[in-house]
Amino acid sequence: MKKKVFKVMSALMVLLLVATMTQSVFVSAKDNLAKPNYDDWKNATSGEIEFPITPDNEKWSELNSHSEMISACEVPNELIDQMSTQDLVDLVLQYPLLGEILAYTTYDQGLEAVKAEFNGLQELYSREDVAEVLLDTYCSKDVTEKSHVNSNDRKELERIRKKDGINNELDKIISTDVLNEEVTQDMDDIITMTFLETIIAQDDIISKFDENELKTLSSEAEKKYKEKSNFEVLNGFEDTFYEEALVNDNLDCLK
Repeated sequence: MKKKVFKVMSALMVLLLVATMTQSVFVSAKDNLAKPNYDDWKNATSGEIEFPITPDNEKWSELNSHSEMISACEVPNELIDQMSTQDLVDLVLQYPLLGEILAYTTYDQGLEAVKAEFNGLQELYSREDVAEVLLDTYCSKDVTEKSHVNSNDRKELERIRKKDGINNELDKIISTDVLNEEVTQDMDDIITMTFLETIIAQDDIISKFDENELKTLSSEAEKKYKEKSNFEVLNGFEDTFYEEALVNDNLDCLK
């Protein structure tokens, strides 16, 4: 019963995320905002590379179409050329539209859609050491044990889910700052793990692993499967890697 409840909550989180990201997507098809310049991509304090425009700042609300969002997130070529593969992976995991991987019938379709629109992911696929870096990143990511959404908020989400007029309640939920932040934190965990397990299961990536790396991958995937089955946030997403490996005919190489 608990597993089913969290699957429902995860599905609602996806719905909330998509609603948040796309609330102004179809307002205008005209791209009239200037792209951030090269220096905007470096954090003034740490020097780390990060997206200058994200849903967390006011400039994002000025974007009037999905194409404007994509354009604002396009990484300058001169910056990409200087980035290590690890820096590139870290940046891809911050991509504001990465959650769109969950908005398609399959995660494969979602990954391809994001890849088609985001030059950072396109560049990642071209790196010689992409498989090694992705595996290291996957192994370093912990499975979140407890949901950021407190029990009272979960009850409210479940109440709204059961109502016929759920769409009429979305604005109310999203406008609640605390709950919005809690749901966003859970969604970030779901998106990160789903993206990593989906991309690693692709032929272009998994075929680059040597025998020892495949053993490491198999062991880590099994460990995360067990953790996701027992922990709150990713309960219901535990099969992602194995399903993607099966779809891409890559299960045999993990035996």
